[in-house]
Amino acid sequence: MHNKNERIIEEYVKRFEQAYTDSSTYTQRLQEMAEIKLADIAQADVERVIRRFLYQWGRMGRVLGRSEFRDWESDVAKLVRAKCEKLEDFRRKDLADSRLNVSEFELDLKKLYDCFKHIVGPVAATKVLHLICPNFFPMWDNDIARAVRSEIQRKEERNNTIEEFSAADYYRFVGQVLNFIKKYETVLSDLAAQYKKGELKILDEFLWWVTHRPLSLFF
Repeated sequence: MHNKNERIIEEYVKRFEQAYTDSSTYTQRLQEMAEIKLADIAQADVERVIRRFLYQWGRMGRVLGRSEFRDWESDVAKLVRAKCEKLEDFRRKDLADSRLNVSEFELDLKKLYDCFKHIVGPVAATKVLHLICPNFFPMWDNDIARAVRSEIQRKEERNNTIEEFSAADYYRFVGQVLNFIKKYETVLSDLAAQYKKGELKILDEFLWWVTHRPLSLFF
């Protein structure tokens, strides 16, 4: 029998799935990305797979259309080729693996996030990393990132304000996600099997629903 929190997770993921029934774009882009050899990725591959993922599924067109992100497709292709060994290594890792010690990868994780953030911004950076390594890198958007950072700051009794989400913020977020997965492994695994998605995607749906809906909807 599931406890109260597990039932809430089930309910919120169910509501997300009912509201957003077409997940084919997400699944298709992940499949296409998995077939690309990162050492040989070209700008055309980025435009065909990553751009479609960010624009069609991630709805990042307005952000990435800004002048500051001009030629991001070419820059992402160059970055992926330059970091292909690290990315291929993360491709083989699963954040839900109980044997994994995330602190061992802190420096690489922060560097990768910062590199992609410089090219596409803090939100799209996590989506690109997730697309390439869907079992290791969780995604966030502005609302999820703010909510998680506020919770971490509350627990650590910090009250500093940062304009942009830093690599340290993302690393803490990955740690929080890992703790969440360990705590609710059974229900997340069951939902992943039910909806034929990875556990990180299921968790993303739960976090998205929690942070994008006013409490009034639940009463």
